[in-house]
Amino acid sequence: MISVRGLLRAINKKNPLEKASPVEQLELMTKYIADNMTDTEEDKAVLKEVIYAGKLQIAESTLESVEANEIGEYDFDTYNSKKENVELSKFIKNPVATLTNKLRNIAEGKDTKNADEIQKNKNEAEKDLDKALQFKDKALEEKKKAQEDLDNAKTPDEKEKAEDALYEAEKKAESADQFVKMAMDKIDNAEVVNGNNVDPYKYNLAGLLVEMEGDNYNTYVYEEGKLANDKINLMKRMPEFNGKNPIQEALNKCNKKGFFEKMFNTTSKEYKAFAEALKKRNDCQTTRDRVEDTAKDYLMHKIPGYNGEGLPNLEDIEKLSGVGKDRAMLAYNSLASIRDSEAYEGRSQLLEQNAQRNINNFYEPEKVNAFIDVEVSKENNKEMAIKDISELEDNKIEIDINDIQEDKNVKMDNLSLDN
Repeated sequence: MISVRGLLRAINKKNPLEKASPVEQLELMTKYIADNMTDTEEDKAVLKEVIYAGKLQIAESTLESVEANEIGEYDFDTYNSKKENVELSKFIKNPVATLTNKLRNIAEGKDTKNADEIQKNKNEAEKDLDKALQFKDKALEEKKKAQEDLDNAKTPDEKEKAEDALYEAEKKAESADQFVKMAMDKIDNAEVVNGNNVDPYKYNLAGLLVEMEGDNYNTYVYEEGKLANDKINLMKRMPEFNGKNPIQEALNKCNKKGFFEKMFNTTSKEYKAFAEALKKRNDCQTTRDRVEDTAKDYLMHKIPGYNGEGLPNLEDIEKLSGVGKDRAMLAYNSLASIRDSEAYEGRSQLLEQNAQRNINNFYEPEKVNAFIDVEVSKENNKEMAIKDISELEDNKIEIDINDIQEDKNVKMDNLSLDN
């Protein structure tokens, strides 16, 4: 089963030193879809949202990479090759076609890492593990010394100082354990995504299902792109809600009334208006402006001195208690997520332009046009893809993806990075 929350969790994995790069996130996204996508109506219904969420997250990571490293418009990810940068550009321009191509290439063994790349990944991962182990040894030494100082403390001041030092040392030791675990995971994943032990059936099936989603995805982006930005950014600010619909989960929690609120019906009109607006927005029934206005009204109602300009201080929200604090935090996160969406929308257009120039710079015009203008989900292609899925189900071992592709009007091999 796939979900937006599951995808974001999968591609935002962090190693001890830095979070996954945009290229690594694209690899992790491909693996997540292949490993979790099923040929069920439920998964097919959310696939377009999952693809969009991955595109948004990878685009944001690309923007951060460009800005942080002050790199050129063609080098979206400064630590990877031209081949990987071009593939990243292709994904930003057309995520459906790129994912389809990657899934099929992996199934056919065309996208596997060579031995030198695998060894390089492992060497880097082992260096990270050495650093993590050194950090852990130092943290344990500090913890031991802090405990000894506490045992030997004679005055209240000495005891208080030793207790503070022990607390900090214990926190550092816990972090060290996490770093070591993450470094070991990095070694295990040195052959990330496209190693040699992949299931061709899963990748072929995922490729077919993604290809079929082309028209639905384009319609979704056109009709609901800004709404999707708001929902995804709000989800990212509320990691504590892990279900299929995190926003509704948050509303359910905030809508629970206390004893006196139930008895005297004292729920404020400002919160009622905000909760209704957020629910309707989540169901694609109202505007971003309505959520923004009602969130500000509720925060002005709850926080003395806040006049609706910008975001309120989190310290003021922390002073609240009970369900009022939860509601104020939800309103704050809703406003902040809208700011996140507007910032992304303002920068993403330039990113798309640079991605197009990147592709043009390294590809012949006919391949560029084939990649950008491809229509992978016409009705006849959908019928053929459905037939292909049935054949895959009937015979998981003898898969000939070349036969599948010869029956299609769109030749995805033209987009291969190997050509």
